[in-house]
Amino acid sequence: MKKNAVSFLVPALNEERNIRDTFETIRMNVSFDKIDYQIVFVDGGSTDRTVAIARFLAETDPHIVVYAEGGIGGFGDAYKKAVSLATGDYLMLVPGDNEVSGDAIRAIVNETGKADMIIPYFTNQEIRPLFRRVLSRTFTRLLNTLTGYSLDYYNGTVLFRTPLLKGYSIRSRGFAFQAEILIHMLSIGSTYKELATTIQRRGSGKTKAFSLSNLFSMASFMTDLVLRYRFSGRHRLPARPFMTERRRWKRAPENERELPAVDIPSEFNYIAAFLTFACNLKCPYCINNYESQIMERRTMSGAAWVAALNRLRLPHNLPVTLQGGEPSLHRDFYYVIDNLRADLEIDILTNLQFDINEFIRRVDPKRINRDSRYQSIRASFHPAEMDIDDTVHRVARLRDAGFNVCLFCVNHPESVDAIRLAEEKAAAANITFFKKDFLGFYHGDVHGVYKYPDAIARRAKKTVLCRSTELLISPSLSVHRCTRDVYTNNDAIGHLLSPEFRVAFKHRECPNFGYCNPCDVKVKTDRFLRPGHTSVDIVFPDQQRA
Repeated sequence: MKKNAVSFLVPALNEERNIRDTFETIRMNVSFDKIDYQIVFVDGGSTDRTVAIARFLAETDPHIVVYAEGGIGGFGDAYKKAVSLATGDYLMLVPGDNEVSGDAIRAIVNETGKADMIIPYFTNQEIRPLFRRVLSRTFTRLLNTLTGYSLDYYNGTVLFRTPLLKGYSIRSRGFAFQAEILIHMLSIGSTYKELATTIQRRGSGKTKAFSLSNLFSMASFMTDLVLRYRFSGRHRLPARPFMTERRRWKRAPENERELPAVDIPSEFNYIAAFLTFACNLKCPYCINNYESQIMERRTMSGAAWVAALNRLRLPHNLPVTLQGGEPSLHRDFYYVIDNLRADLEIDILTNLQFDINEFIRRVDPKRINRDSRYQSIRASFHPAEMDIDDTVHRVARLRDAGFNVCLFCVNHPESVDAIRLAEEKAAAANITFFKKDFLGFYHGDVHGVYKYPDAIARRAKKTVLCRSTELLISPSLSVHRCTRDVYTNNDAIGHLLSPEFRVAFKHRECPNFGYCNPCDVKVKTDRFLRPGHTSVDIVFPDQQRA
């Protein structure tokens, strides 16, 4: 059995008396029979012998990676660089001051695989100065009050699943980066376990937590948090941690029996289940970014999704497509797949940035392998964020395991050469590859073919009658008729857990023509790959009068 690998991220600044001991504390407390390890050292601009010692140790231990090329503007910057260099399945912060005890490292690493995040808190804070303890408690209470969470500590040495952080862009450059990451990961529904551990006294020197730059970083972060999450409807956090959401839906089987079935008319072409809007990539051309008002909203538990989706009665060969964001980031991704009705056909739209071996182990290929020309698993390749050789390997692994999978790429003007290479490598591996139109505006030019070109002009709004062939279900289980509405959380036609919810194939009034999302009005193929399809049919005012 392949061992998990943990990358220990070691930022340091002028820690010549502690850095060797930090490395030794890590190495002495890693169970080599259970995990592989990597130590990623990032220097923050040391003027003493810290870098020389780290390089000396790296010469005798191939597990150590040293970055000391400059350009690091703070603790957060150092951590961000370390994340980019990490190759392990999991990563864990261990500052170079040797304050993290061996007992803590062992305890945290022993929890590997039990949640997306292992969040430690320290039971012996009394060894720290009184001022630091008071400041730490105040910071924690303020964050819990603002966010609705109830963590014991936000600035610990958290163990993360590496894919969670690889695509996330850390904003904070100072000490606030840990709190920023935790709040973001909790807000997208990542699972976590808090763990009581201990710290040890620094071997030498003073903490840099109270430098003016770090205090300013913390103050800026708190100000930004207040503005974004208390006074902005666009970024409001849930009132409680997502763990309570899971408990709320423990009785899902009973709820499922109580909810009446929802018949989907045969005219519908696509059913999208946006499990989460979270994504581990940051592609600048993402169609999700087309709506400047896209909202972060709570993610429902797997049990809630199962209760909701199992209501649907669909025509043959009309699957429910699990998508996002990146659907595999939902904490109950596998639970949803395992518990949907056997006759409910499933497709998955994914970037494959998850553990392929785990997916193959946990999912039966027959569960996601309907009889259709359209592949059930459609893997997206993003040249600026992904490696084509790794992507082709992942797709081939799924295909060889019996899954009906293909690879596609958005045909962005800046990615022509990368897409051509991707096509060649996919063909060499006998993998179906296709290009999707880049939609919207680029350097002033409109890209894509549209049935209603004025729909995306963004010059003026017009009220029309619109009928959709799609049913789009948001992360909060509200149901929408078009991509614009689901992303902006506007004009829901119902909620999938409402007993009264029904679906009708009819025109509805829409006041937003002219500000449509390109996905809704582009000319494309339908689910049978027949050309000339458009998701919506629009009736204009003059046609209504006629």
